[in-house]
Amino acid sequence: MDVIEKLVTNVVTTRYEDLPQEAIQSTKRDILDTLGVLIAGATAAGCDTIVDLIRDWGGKPESTILVHGGKVPAYNAALANSTMARALDFDNAVDKGMHPSASAVPTALAMAEMCGGISGKEFITAVAVGQDLGERINIASTRGGFDTTGTCWVFGATAVAGKILILDEDKMAHALGIAFNRAAGSFQSNVDGALVVRVIEGFSSSSGVLSALLAQKGITGTRNTLQGQWGFFPLFSRDEGDIKALTDSLGERFEGVRFTVKKYPSCGATLSGTDAVLDLVADHDIKPGEVSEIIARAPARIYDLVGHPFTIRDNPQVDAQFSLQYTMANALVRGLPRLEHFTEKLIKDPEVLKIAQKIRPVLDPEVEKQGVPQSVLVEIKLKSGQHHSKFVKYHRGHAQNPLSPSEIREKFRNCLAYAPQPLPQANADQIIDMVDNLEDVKDVTQLVKLLVA
Repeated sequence: MDVIEKLVTNVVTTRYEDLPQEAIQSTKRDILDTLGVLIAGATAAGCDTIVDLIRDWGGKPESTILVHGGKVPAYNAALANSTMARALDFDNAVDKGMHPSASAVPTALAMAEMCGGISGKEFITAVAVGQDLGERINIASTRGGFDTTGTCWVFGATAVAGKILILDEDKMAHALGIAFNRAAGSFQSNVDGALVVRVIEGFSSSSGVLSALLAQKGITGTRNTLQGQWGFFPLFSRDEGDIKALTDSLGERFEGVRFTVKKYPSCGATLSGTDAVLDLVADHDIKPGEVSEIIARAPARIYDLVGHPFTIRDNPQVDAQFSLQYTMANALVRGLPRLEHFTEKLIKDPEVLKIAQKIRPVLDPEVEKQGVPQSVLVEIKLKSGQHHSKFVKYHRGHAQNPLSPSEIREKFRNCLAYAPQPLPQANADQIIDMVDNLEDVKDVTQLVKLLVA
């Protein structure tokens, strides 16, 4: 028996009443955080293009393109909305680079509208079980260079969609088997600074909706999806997978509680370096002009993804989001990173670029031994000969160093303030209140009305 069957049973049979309180609260946190970054990213590079293309396609008016307005088929709404949520790289993430909620939340909203509305409890449950399944597959796999948002999370998106469709175990298994055939994505997109980084999020959401709908209508998928001869683990992982991780405390511990909620708008692999610089500046009153060199000692996960020399290419925002040199230089020159620091004008600031050239990422086996894929040791050398260092094991926002509820609400409001298409302040207050009390909401599509400019 393929282990996918146990995961399917958990997704299909879990009710709201089965969720631990910690899972309920973390899921509501993820929902609010995702809505904020989606609003802020609605017109980021590539998003208008996706929206215009989808509108041109037309089709059955099932689900709303958030912020922009207008209804399109659910799988296309999920494509557009998830791309917007991922665009600023401010959405939540996990240690291996998967981005769950920027897909889970838009997918659930699109499905809720398509189905004519669902309760807040049903919405929370669908997001919670989908995120749990996707992250379990992510934890169990050895990723190599695959973008796990495209390879692992497509299963989570499908579980979210299938849960809202109320698929039985047989059809849910087929849906996940169909989704397996849609799995794809490479971290080369991040290294090359390509806009498709953000669209991969939309691909997973659209595939999740489509896979669930096809299964509902009787299209069959693989059954030995994870462990078959050419199943997920033989193809997408360097080994057979950590099967124990897939089922450890299944139904008791929901993996969404371990997600990183970002404090800074850049790749998760840059966050520890940013924290280290901010702390060193605060502790030693370091000025940019005093710096002769900065060394960032990093494990392979960080070095391979964001340790390359910073160059500005076709998409400066993506280049900056995935650069340890830029993000650390930005923190040194400007202090606490803000969304506007990742706009083209500020990315090209000569003062920041000058500091970026003084930053040298180094692959360090000793940091690797810490066993935390996003830890960094930063050393700042001053022209005076002084030397200061800071090791950050868990950056701010990591599950081991979480943001407070007030910080998450502040982030949400900051996202709305940044948005080129701002929502009325009254909408912001209502969204926060509705998400805080989501378990009492009879129809979550009320949220959609508040999310259109």
